[in-house]
Amino acid sequence: MMAGVSGLFSEVDMLIRPRAGSPGFRDTERLADADSSQTGAEAAGGRVWIERIVQAPDTHRTIGIGRDPRNDICIFDPAISSYHMSLHFPRVAGEPAHISDLGSTNGIYLKGKRVREHSLVSGQAFVLGRHKLQYLERPAESGGGIEIILIISQLAKAPRESQRQAVALIVQDGSDAGNRIDIAAEGITPIETNNVPRAIIARRGSGYYVSHLWGNQFPRINDQEIGVNGQQLRDGDILQIADSHFKFLAS
Repeated sequence: MMAGVSGLFSEVDMLIRPRAGSPGFRDTERLADADSSQTGAEAAGGRVWIERIVQAPDTHRTIGIGRDPRNDICIFDPAISSYHMSLHFPRVAGEPAHISDLGSTNGIYLKGKRVREHSLVSGQAFVLGRHKLQYLERPAESGGGIEIILIISQLAKAPRESQRQAVALIVQDGSDAGNRIDIAAEGITPIETNNVPRAIIARRGSGYYVSHLWGNQFPRINDQEIGVNGQQLRDGDILQIADSHFKFLAS
């Protein structure tokens, strides 16, 4: 059972209170081999760490979360996109925060469902790739503003297959071979190679179509270059984007 919000703050305070915060201060505490009894974060034996941000009064800050080190919070996880999502802090304590998907490949999961945008209240958790982030907020002790805590825990696996989209690409080569890229049933899914979006996949009617987005090389399906208007993907097709290969699964 996940600890209550006040209980979680008490546990976090034991770890971060020795370091005084100031508006704009961010503190990261890494807890190697932590478990849920230490943080209430249901870490399933994985790595747990804490991100602490004190937002100055009368400000409305937004931070980026993703795999690229240039994000405000960087999480190295192949299932997390380079610039995966943004987190919009509330202006005053007690108001909801807001999470937004920035066109990520594998999405944000909240209460087991994939969401593109959603409000977030203190104590709620959401999942990116193989990491769970639990959001806590309260009034800052001094100088006004809001104290934000994110408890980030590494999960044993990504969201269950039953919670994922049925349509996906499976990476065929490189260090990410075997990884799954879920394809959104609505909107578009950008496909990156070397952290550059080079193609998009979108649903048209009952089918999924790949279109060229960036670069001198057009995508290829089963070794045949697609046209400027894109081409439909069928179950089992091998999609080549730049030097990367993917297998398309329609169900």
